[in-house]
Amino acid sequence: MPNSKNAAATDGAAVPNQLRNHWTKPLGLVGYYWFLTFEDSAPLRSAVGECHSRLAFSQYDPTPLESLHLTVGRIGKSGELSPERIHATQAGARRELGEMNPFELTIGALRRVPAALILDVKSAGNIDKLRAKLGAGTTVAVSESDAPPLRHPPHVTVAYSNSDGIAPLEVDEAVAKVNRRLRMVRVQVSEVSMVMLHRRRAMYSWDLLERIPLGRSI
Repeated sequence: MPNSKNAAATDGAAVPNQLRNHWTKPLGLVGYYWFLTFEDSAPLRSAVGECHSRLAFSQYDPTPLESLHLTVGRIGKSGELSPERIHATQAGARRELGEMNPFELTIGALRRVPAALILDVKSAGNIDKLRAKLGAGTTVAVSESDAPPLRHPPHVTVAYSNSDGIAPLEVDEAVAKVNRRLRMVRVQVSEVSMVMLHRRRAMYSWDLLERIPLGRSI
């Protein structure tokens, strides 16, 4: 479908040896989200492609390279936002993000969490500022009960776990080997995407609703 991308979701903090199947929730529309997307970052795609080649385990479903993203926050659950509220949310975000300059992120350091393999993201302060700006712009449009803020540290998901149980020792060994070779990647953040997220079988997809730039256009 147009403006639709495969995607991978994110998960919580690591628990030693635990492996948790990410794909246990119902399929279908998940809700509305703010994403950073990286379609134009060839270095990031190359780094994640290298991770995929060294982490080809049956317990994981890799994130498609064209779908790499960072979840900034959730706007609202499916079925809860009217077109009027979506338009108000977009207008508020445009107003607030117009006052924020583009910034750079550094992405690297692979690690395993219970339901995913992720790359940590530095410059978390800028992500916190971005979340605060979006929150300030959409407080009236979306209530806190509709969209509790995400508090996961910023990261980019490389692969999802599709199994429960104990992670094979080989996975952690492979992660350590990848980190010895992996180079940090710098990406420029100049816009935020509003998306409608869908859960498919062993993957996510999203419909792009709007890209909102950071900073005022002259």
